[in-house]
Amino acid sequence: MISKLHFILNTLFLTYASYLDIKTREITDKIWLIMLIVNIPFTIYFILNISNTLRTIYIVNSIISITLFLLLAYFGFMGGADAKALIILQLSEINSILPSSLLIYINGILLSLLVVPYILYRNLQYYLRHRYLFRKKIPLYKKILMIISSYKMKYSEKMGKNKYFYTFLGKDEKTIRLKMRIDENDFKIDSKISEGEEIWISPTIPLILFITVGYIVYKIWGNIIFKLFLLS
Repeated sequence: MISKLHFILNTLFLTYASYLDIKTREITDKIWLIMLIVNIPFTIYFILNISNTLRTIYIVNSIISITLFLLLAYFGFMGGADAKALIILQLSEINSILPSSLLIYINGILLSLLVVPYILYRNLQYYLRHRYLFRKKIPLYKKILMIISSYKMKYSEKMGKNKYFYTFLGKDEKTIRLKMRIDENDFKIDSKISEGEEIWISPTIPLILFITVGYIVYKIWGNIIFKLFLLS
């Protein structure tokens, strides 16, 4: 009963955070603070009801995963809200030999790949209309990366959608910016592009949404990779 209540409360917090991220692209820290406070009694209860060996594993896993998420957020490979959510989940999910937050994160990343078919469809449409995707010669691996992660559109179509898209590749098709967040340099580059020019963009669907679904899948089914491996 306690575990079910814990799961329901965490799901509600994550769902609300996902709603805010989709609607405003901002999640107030109050949500994470309240979620952390609500999880404290559950964490204490779970810790008191496991063996000393599992407690040691929990501490080691928490140190490793929290350090990893802080580094990912610091270097821009993960949003601050995503890192906070995963850190809280790591601290509150006790009964796991492997870091639970990493298993949840892997679930979320795999689920986020569901947007790839849509991106491929957009690129196929563009190619059938124009008979090309790239005007310049660039390495094959970059082409593959771009085709599965971004698509072309006029800059005028992107305007007003900065909270949902980030520029991946400009019109010169030379400078490729592999990054997860927008900084001042991106706005300087964008200012040089006219409205009628085409750019490569990548949809920034909030990762917190996939983390939420990944958490639900983890609690109900487990880690996707492990389950698929066992089924194979």
